[in-house]
Amino acid sequence: DSTSPGVKVNSLFDLASLTKVTSTTFAVMKLYEEKRIALDSPVVYFMPEFKDKPTVTVRSILLHNSGLPASKIYYRLGLKGDEIINDICNTPLDYKTGSKTVYSDLGMMILGKVVEKITGEKFGDYLRRILWAPAGMSLTMFNPDPADIPFCVPTEVDDYWRFRLVQGTVHDENCTLLGGVSGHAGLFSTVQDISKYMLMLINGGTLGGTRFLKPSTIATFIKRGGGTSSRALGCDTNFKHAGLGGKKFPEYS
Repeated sequence: DSTSPGVKVNSLFDLASLTKVTSTTFAVMKLYEEKRIALDSPVVYFMPEFKDKPTVTVRSILLHNSGLPASKIYYRLGLKGDEIINDICNTPLDYKTGSKTVYSDLGMMILGKVVEKITGEKFGDYLRRILWAPAGMSLTMFNPDPADIPFCVPTEVDDYWRFRLVQGTVHDENCTLLGGVSGHAGLFSTVQDISKYMLMLINGGTLGGTRFLKPSTIATFIKRGGGTSSRALGCDTNFKHAGLGGKKFPEYS
């Protein structure tokens, strides 16, 4: 649109599934480092309602080989909020845990709830305290304030559910039904803020003299899970140059 404002380093973007890497994965890294969560702990240990799936662990969700389906279209099912979480808890596995890789929103939705169970804090409040505020990521948030919406880059004209321009509210339908905050989607941020997060990881866990993670924690999480999958814990890699980086990035990226 020729009348749209130009994109700047402080323009707010709906990060969509990058929420998984920049929020949920970081939260699990921090809790892992503090020995408050173990990678091989079954999810049911933290959420008793996640019954009948004892093989699903924190690690399997991060590697996207838990057995959970990729997603569900909950607005068509008429579910929202805790109804969605309960439905995931009662959803049978599609395949044996660890037998293959299926990128799953549902697993990361559950992992966001696990973080809340362990910390006793709302997902966004926890991240603001341990990461956004100390890192100076002042334009990283769930559910932007009305005053910030004009600075948000629009996502699309929704002609199938909301029937309006989606700007400043999360595009992901399931995250919308969860109140705009989830482990799989919902985060808004800027290029400037996300660069701080990435520089912290590249710099071995420090930023501006503050340590956020130990180098050993980062090394654990960016290591491939093995087999034919390119997946690391919460992240993807450019294994066999099959990732988005292609041959311009090394396999270890």
